[in-house]
Amino acid sequence: MKINVTGSTAYDRILYFDGSFKDHFLPDKIHALSVSFPIETIEESFGGAGANIAYNLKLLGIDPILYSVVGGDGNRYLEYFSRIKISREHVIPLPEKLTPQAHIMSDRDNNQITGFHQGAGSDIYPGEFPVGSDSITIIAPSYAKEMLAFAEHCKANDMRYIFDPGQQTPTFTPEEYRTCVGNAWIFVANDYEMALSLAKLGWTEEELYQRVPVVITTLGEEGSRIHTEGSVIEVDKVPADVVTDPTGAGDAYRAGLIKGLAMDLSIRECAQLASAAASYAIETQGTQNHTFSLADIKARYEKRFGDILNIH
Repeated sequence: MKINVTGSTAYDRILYFDGSFKDHFLPDKIHALSVSFPIETIEESFGGAGANIAYNLKLLGIDPILYSVVGGDGNRYLEYFSRIKISREHVIPLPEKLTPQAHIMSDRDNNQITGFHQGAGSDIYPGEFPVGSDSITIIAPSYAKEMLAFAEHCKANDMRYIFDPGQQTPTFTPEEYRTCVGNAWIFVANDYEMALSLAKLGWTEEELYQRVPVVITTLGEEGSRIHTEGSVIEVDKVPADVVTDPTGAGDAYRAGLIKGLAMDLSIRECAQLASAAASYAIETQGTQNHTFSLADIKARYEKRFGDILNIH
């Protein structure tokens, strides 16, 4: 089975503020915001939602097909893909532009403020789109109109897709967003993104659950919640050995979910595997600096959930 990943390939600059954002905001002055945060550390790493998901899929024993772009400064990223054996075939260099960049500031409470520059990703993907009904495609955050184009392509070609809006929800029109979400096989978002999504869609929760076969809401410390076929499934988080940086946990979760789907596990088992994958991502700074073997994740999964995981 082919696993197609669409989404950004970006350089991440991760900044850490050793305090709480909430202590710096005055609710009655939010209309005239002027704040500054002293940064304790700053690190650059490889990132971007599409590339992060591809990286985690590789750890999980899947060779993903990544549909993405880099800019004229992207050689470093392309060489990295070659080193870790992620195919560059559909990663297109656009020399006249910069590779997308994310500036991510995290506070002591694991809240985040992100500024993202689309750069080379500020247009619809210029290459051939994925094909094949016997595949799973995840449409991860990138340029909104590109995400829409991939969603329409998948619908027209009877291809199952997972829609992951990330922080792009505000950049869609309501009609565009209803197309992307309403035709998805699986819709996955965190609880904040889910609330934004309902407002953008103009749907109630029940209307969303009626239109999309599987809706997954990730809840941070509280795990995740799945709505499917009229039932609700609660899945606990898998504790990390140490909590260092939450950035990238959502992308690792999505990779674990896809691995479970590719193995034809139940949706509960898929979400449990997703939680186990996410637990590794928060143990290191950055989104692609963690690692694990299949034996590692099998042991962590089985310790947390008490079930045998036949992963290969």
